[in-house]
Amino acid sequence: MSWSQRRREQQVEQTPTRDRDLSEGGLASKGMMPHQRGSDSREEEERKAREARDRKDAEEKKRKQELEAKRREKEQLENAEKEKEKESGKHKKPVNPNALSEDEMKKIHSAIRWNKPLGELAALITNPDQANCSDPRNGNRALHIAAQNGFTPVCKLLIAKGAEVNAVNDKKNTALHMALGYDYDECGEFLYSSGADGTHGQLRGPRRPRTDSRETRDRTASSRPSPS
Repeated sequence: MSWSQRRREQQVEQTPTRDRDLSEGGLASKGMMPHQRGSDSREEEERKAREARDRKDAEEKKRKQELEAKRREKEQLENAEKEKEKESGKHKKPVNPNALSEDEMKKIHSAIRWNKPLGELAALITNPDQANCSDPRNGNRALHIAAQNGFTPVCKLLIAKGAEVNAVNDKKNTALHMALGYDYDECGEFLYSSGADGTHGQLRGPRRPRTDSRETRDRTASSRPSPS
């Protein structure tokens, strides 16, 4: 063997395996040419990108389905509550302010007028008919008496027991008008927050009661109710 042949064999032995594969047609023996290796790498990256997009789309679709299911569930619950309220309203007994005897009515009105303890009043007033009992002489209900005297805690108790906040007496005055007519603005504020409508009865001016007693007095002076 000549010196040049030995030299070429030594160079082949010292060449890295990857370079030998390229030089000796290793890629070609595997059916893959050098220019094809970059193409396969791009295809692999594109495949992974497609899989990532598919996973993201699937997650987004699942999230939307969960939100839609929660929305339908909430809507069904709200409809069920509305139906329940509607059904309870159908079977609700209408209030009769004249259901009590005169003695029973006077006992309740007197206890309110004298501002008896709330525990005693709660034991005395147990149903909407009692909470709405009306004096046949002037049409004042229990709530009128409490508002006329500025007894806000008693008003809260009566409304909790079923008192109608916008009921009017014979002079078309509401409990809100009675409270403001006698400068009980705190009581008027509570009645308003409980649904009292300032346009009822003889009340004039803005619906919402003012906390300034002078403005309240000026607004209601022309329609101040006569003492019951």
